[in-house]
Amino acid sequence: MAVHYTKMTIITRRDKYPDLTDALLGLNIEGMTATEVTGNGTQIGQIQYKGSDGRTEILLIPKIYVELVTTAGKVASILKTILPVLQTGIVGDGKIFLENIEGEVYTISSGTHAQEEDEDSRESEEFVMSAAAKPMTKVTIVTRKEKMKELRKELVAIGVSGMTVTNVEGCGRQHGVTKFVEGISRHSGLLPKIKVEIVVCSVPVSAVIETAQKVLGTGSMGDGKIFTSPISHAIRVRTGETDDAAI
Repeated sequence: MAVHYTKMTIITRRDKYPDLTDALLGLNIEGMTATEVTGNGTQIGQIQYKGSDGRTEILLIPKIYVELVTTAGKVASILKTILPVLQTGIVGDGKIFLENIEGEVYTISSGTHAQEEDEDSRESEEFVMSAAAKPMTKVTIVTRKEKMKELRKELVAIGVSGMTVTNVEGCGRQHGVTKFVEGISRHSGLLPKIKVEIVVCSVPVSAVIETAQKVLGTGSMGDGKIFTSPISHAIRVRTGETDDAAI
């Protein structure tokens, strides 16, 4: 029997992480990764006021970014359990994205293929729409950290209303860089980068790519890369809206 997997990405308030973890463990979801990130949604950041006349603009808000891979049959029960946990009714509750995985999932320690439980295939997925009304695409941009502010400004200008930003390390074809410190050669294999993830529906993917290339392109090695992948479903945590209405 074919095994169908779904990658679930949950982006929400950092203070909700303990409750989210408890809810997932209660469903016997034991494998997940969590990363502290920054990002914005439809509110395009926020303003914090200090004193009587001073203010500080916060463009990217701290969030928690949780990823897990589950069998397709468990998606509905997970969503029904975690949405009430994460909902506060205030802008900034976050979003959930679902991606279908085409391929295999293996356990590293044993090298064996993870099997889908029989009850998963019988579970109803009535919570999730059978098909998204409009295609949704995730655009992942990995690039230099110093380009983030300009990139965000230009993406907002073309209508991108949400993004998630993660500080990462990586290397491309150059396999890092070699620097001389006090006459001694030091090689750094992994360089500081940022990973920007955007899910778009109404904004054309081509416009996002063209904008990123215009802002990020210097002609030098290390400018980064852009990847695209289809998103099967999206859920706005605060309202429960799905797919294109959630973007």
